[in-house]
Amino acid sequence: MDPKTIRLHLGQPYAPLVAALSDRAGMMVSPKGIARLGSHLADELPCAGPFKLTERVAQDRIVVDRFPGYWDAAAIKLDRVIYQPIPDTTVRLVNLKAGQLDMIERLGPTDAAAVKADPKLRLISEPALAYYTLALNLAEGSPLRDPLVREALEAAIDRVVLNQVVMDGQFIPSNQFEAPGSRYFNPNRPVPPRDLARAKALLAQAGQPHAAFTITVDNQPVEMQAAQVIQSMANEAGFDVKLRSVEANTLIAAGKAGDFHALFAIWSGRVDPDGNVSIWLASDGFLNWGKYNSPKFDDILRRARGVTDVPARQALYRDLTDVYLTDRPHLVLYHVKWLWGLSDKVTGFVPTPDGLIRLRGVAVGP
Repeated sequence: MDPKTIRLHLGQPYAPLVAALSDRAGMMVSPKGIARLGSHLADELPCAGPFKLTERVAQDRIVVDRFPGYWDAAAIKLDRVIYQPIPDTTVRLVNLKAGQLDMIERLGPTDAAAVKADPKLRLISEPALAYYTLALNLAEGSPLRDPLVREALEAAIDRVVLNQVVMDGQFIPSNQFEAPGSRYFNPNRPVPPRDLARAKALLAQAGQPHAAFTITVDNQPVEMQAAQVIQSMANEAGFDVKLRSVEANTLIAAGKAGDFHALFAIWSGRVDPDGNVSIWLASDGFLNWGKYNSPKFDDILRRARGVTDVPARQALYRDLTDVYLTDRPHLVLYHVKWLWGLSDKVTGFVPTPDGLIRLRGVAVGP
């Protein structure tokens, strides 16, 4: 062993390990910084990246300056970067058009056409690991505990129309935690079409022709519009759906407390399929807010974690898909496309499926 080698001893095979270490879990933080700052580490963010933190004003801006000691400093062209949180997608676009911003991320899908039409702007898109899902509460007393009611809810939803109406066709209708066409997507279980008659029949079979439940949703424009479309579709099938609009921290708190019927949630996505499905549906998953518990699911997941051969893992994850698509503890709705709007002065930006802005090679011309 040498100072630059780490050896990990595992109690059992764990195929997702490399993916986990190459993601957030593997991001190294200064031990001295932790010892000195403790829970206030984020106030200074000591790191060894291409930029160093200069200023952080909560809810206003983060300013970073070029760090000359970075191992690949020659690839960093920008001397200073200012990040500004602007929740409203329309306001972000207005500032981009006015030249107040050089780049905006998470462009509103319905604004993509406006960026394309502006000769001073560029649109860049990238299919994402991220997806939106309806987490359904299966706990005792929940109106969605009955599997027939959950099946009826899915039959009432048209994912393609949802994408067209709210996202201007920019996103990817999906019913699985892996994106359509990706390595671990199950092609034998494609996105189901809407079947309004079947939805009504299932509700009648369940003895709940007017099943009532509430969707808890983040109070962001796109999320709210999507929830409203789902509400309308479900109500056409006989459901009585109400919306509860809250800010992000309140939504997470409601999920943790189990204070929801259906929760409209986003997951940023992981490169290994385990990181996309286990968090929500494993009996010990840290986001298993809906209290799903399936020994069959847990067994297949455990076996998939112990296999590194891709075809063997694909077969196991297809079995896993069959389980959760039958039980419906979640209704995955669509995978995102990351959309960026750039000034034509910006060059060198390369998008990635995780949606993070990497500034290697990026420059802003005169």
